[in-house]
Amino acid sequence: MLQVKDVVELTHGVLFPLLGDVDQLAEEASMPAHLLRGAVSIEGTSHALVAVDCSAALARKIAGAMFDADPDSLSEEDVLDSLGEVANIIGGNIKALLPGPSRLGLPQITRDVAAPPPGAWLHQAFQCTGEPFRVSVVSPLTH
Repeated sequence: MLQVKDVVELTHGVLFPLLGDVDQLAEEASMPAHLLRGAVSIEGTSHALVAVDCSAALARKIAGAMFDADPDSLSEEDVLDSLGEVANIIGGNIKALLPGPSRLGLPQITRDVAAPPPGAWLHQAFQCTGEPFRVSVVSPLTH
C-alpha cells in the first residue's frame, strides 16, 4: 500500500534533480492559499488522482529548470505546462507503486487552491527553495 514515505522519496527524486535543492517536510498548516495545482488521474486496476500543488514562484523556478532558461523569460503557458509535467512524473511514479495495469490521464491545471483535494487520503507538504509544495493522493483505490 502506498505510504507517505513513498511520496516523500518520489518527490525528492523529482525535485532535487530539477532544482538542486533538498526539499524539506512541512506542516500542512504552513501551506498558504492561492497555490497552483497540476493533477493527473490514474485509471485502470487502480483509480486515483495525484495532485501537485505549489506556489506560482516555485512553478516558475521548475519551468526555468525544465526549459534551462531564465524563469522570468518564460510564458505563463510554459510555467503551467511544466507544473503539469511534474504532476505527470510524480503521478507516473505513484502509479508504478499501485496495482496495475493502469494508465495516466492528461494533466489538468487549477489555479488558486488552498487545501488538498477533497477525499485526499494521503498528502504531504514540503518546502522547496523556500516555497510551498504539496503532493496529494485521492482515491478510491481498487486492489
